[in-house]
Amino acid sequence: MLAVIGRGDESLSELQDCLAIDPADLNARMLEGNLLAERRDTEHAAAAFRDVLRRKPKSAEAHNNLGLVWLNEGKIDLARNEFREALKIQPDYQAAQYNLNLAWGK
Repeated sequence: MLAVIGRGDESLSELQDCLAIDPADLNARMLEGNLLAERRDTEHAAAAFRDVLRRKPKSAEAHNNLGLVWLNEGKIDLARNEFREALKIQPDYQAAQYNLNLAWGK
């Protein structure tokens, strides 16, 4: 909720407190990755999404979000690979298809 009302720093701090209690909370780790990506902390955002993927390799959302991190970093091939992986897992994932098209410049 803090992130929604524009208190991103506070929300990230609270989220990290939660992860200190339960580092295996994948929803919290995904939210952390999203908040870090919004702050353009791509190194830590990518690490958060990779952590989710280590624990849940079939997370289409984590692949898609990691692809967005790579796309924003200009790492187009890495981004395309993540979007493709998301679509292998969930073929009807419209956001991943849209992002793959973006990565191809369509």
